Amino acid sequence: MSDITVNGESIPKESILEEMQYHPAEELPWKVAADALVIRCLLLQEAKRLNIQAEPRKIGPKRYEIDEEAKIRTLLESQVSVNPPDNEACRHYYEEHRERFHSPDLYEPRHILYAADPDDAIAIEAALERARIAIDILKSQPDRFDEIARRESNCTSRSTGGHLGQVGIGQTVPEFEEVIRDLQQGEMHPEPVRTCYGVHVVRMERCEKGRLLPFENVRVQVREYLAEREWAHAVRSYIRSLTERAMIVGWQTDKS
Repeated sequence: MSDITVNGESIPKESILEEMQYHPAEELPWKVAADALVIRCLLLQEAKRLNIQAEPRKIGPKRYEIDEEAKIRTLLESQVSVNPPDNEACRHYYEEHRERFHSPDLYEPRHILYAADPDDAIAIEAALERARIAIDILKSQPDRFDEIARRESNCTSRSTGGHLGQVGIGQTVPEFEEVIRDLQQGEMHPEPVRTCYGVHVVRMERCEKGRLLPFENVRVQVREYLAEREWAHAVRSYIRSLTERAMIVGWQTDKS
């Protein structure tokens, strides 16, 4: 680890070490931190060369950009430009990525919960046995689900016969979600389902798979995404042009 110089301006290794705290999840935090500081240095040098004047903007409640952030933003706004995506480009992206434009799957499951501490083997085994008995009954008498849920479930949904209302992906625990995603309408899972809450008997009352949203409904979303993508690409190209003509010692740029 050594200092880096950018057009004669030094970035001490202490600054890179300090910057690393903002990139803890990266595989190569030193490289990522060094990249960030080199790019910031290049942009500020260019802003100075072009005599960029900037007014800090408000970026949150009682929060404003610092002077360096304002100068970098103003520099990029003045030096980088992209054409807004037209309707044809938006339509093409929509057609090529239709799987991204579906309404979410919605499920309306019912369950009977036999609560048990997942670390208590005896309690879990007792809950599993009760759930198996309930499943055996419901296989031949499915109309008794409401009765059994109201009598035996340890969930507050017992008052509604085990109805959980509409549940979307990501709104429940993974083990439960995995089961309901595979159930068809009216189908009961043939085995007890274990989660951190205990053991469940699960039946799918109603499910509605996500539908393709019409282009008109997502046109603005697509346009904003494409504009942001093109802007990011243009900024990367601009930064690459700065690095290519800079004299940088102790740092290796990525070629991508």
